[in-house]
Amino acid sequence: MNEIRADRSIYDFIIMCFKEDLVDLGINECDFPSYTAFMSYEKFLKQGRQCRLFFTSQGGLVALRDKDQAYEIKWLCVHPSQRHRGLGRTVMDFCVSEAKAQGKKQLVLGCYKENDQLVSWYLDQGFKQYKINKRRTGPIWFMKKAL
Repeated sequence: MNEIRADRSIYDFIIMCFKEDLVDLGINECDFPSYTAFMSYEKFLKQGRQCRLFFTSQGGLVALRDKDQAYEIKWLCVHPSQRHRGLGRTVMDFCVSEAKAQGKKQLVLGCYKENDQLVSWYLDQGFKQYKINKRRTGPIWFMKKAL
């Protein structure tokens, strides 16, 4: 994976990937304005400056935000045409390797609980739920994985 800078094309990629799931999850902007698919470009740039962004030419992306002894995984996404082919696993393996190389002790992330397929995938990757943030659209699970 290659480290990249936050720019408009990366923003567009992230929004496209996250919008792909909206219908299945029943999410709309009025109910869940903080959902990644509705993030403004300005917010993306601000958050992107706080992260290290990595992209693979096959269509996988992840942002890693430094949290002392952990990396927070943000915006892990795979182009819809490349899903269910092992690319997400490749991106996650990269996150683990990069975190270990930087001396991190764990990976942490937040996941919309109603996204059963994604929650199951994170559990399969060794993440455990440690906190729930309740929202009117459903709970956000905060998950962590020891390294």
